[in-house]
Amino acid sequence: MQGGSVSHKQSAEAYLKQHHVLTYLEDALTQLVLQDVSTSSSAPRDAKSLATFFAEYFTSVQLGLHTAFREFAFVIATPHNRLSFLSVCNKAFKNLRVLNESYSALELHSLVTLICPDMPLELIQRSLINCALSLNGTTFSDFMPAFQLQLYMDEFLCDAAKVYRTLQALNYSSHEEHSVTVVISDQESSSCHSSRAAAATNNVPETIETSMFRERLKQLVSTVTRYESHPKPTVQALEDAFTGCSVRLTFQQFFKNLLVIPAISQYFSSERMERLSATSLSKVSNDGNKKR
Repeated sequence: MQGGSVSHKQSAEAYLKQHHVLTYLEDALTQLVLQDVSTSSSAPRDAKSLATFFAEYFTSVQLGLHTAFREFAFVIATPHNRLSFLSVCNKAFKNLRVLNESYSALELHSLVTLICPDMPLELIQRSLINCALSLNGTTFSDFMPAFQLQLYMDEFLCDAAKVYRTLQALNYSSHEEHSVTVVISDQESSSCHSSRAAAATNNVPETIETSMFRERLKQLVSTVTRYESHPKPTVQALEDAFTGCSVRLTFQQFFKNLLVIPAISQYFSSERMERLSATSLSKVSNDGNKKR
């Protein structure tokens, strides 16, 4: 009997963690307080009003409407939030994807901040550079797939970029390794786009050994504990991303390979995005003023 009770408790805890229930409960309470403050309401809510609020909040979460106009920290708080935000972006900028007009990184950032006001410019830059796209002019149809992958797996991709630069440094003498390490500062590591600058400065080749990079990344996704709450590719997905690669490759080639393998591209399929965007964008605009 005791063993069954423990098992049930562990199962419940695992469920709460897997679906980030506490994250949403905390945010719902915060939004409830903010809504009461904004309306200058001094009277306590009755049970019916509270039930209505929480029902509406979790309906918006289920429909993927809860991240529009929210702060970046909330957008990336859960995998569902990230996909919901990308769904809103796809619907909001749908017309831009059919145009052949080019946008700079700053212009793309300005567009995305219409939906997430504090979206970091560095994330837009990472999306472009990791996919070998120009910071000075890229079509929205080229930008969006790269942005989707970068936002969804940003932590993993930043760590993968660090592994890539480390493997570049291992090919050289201790003096050259020291030079590369100096170039790769903490700030640059977080922005994940300095490998080309480092290579140009220290004559480091762009390519690294494919098999070694693959094994390091497989070890990374298997051992780093923070990936329990952040999206990451599976070991099999990594195997698929390296299938057919030559002996050496660039980080940009690896990034593009991730974009097209089914295990990753399924997250951003038009069918999945349409399901998340089941309710019209006009409802998102109306709900945005409530900051929910």
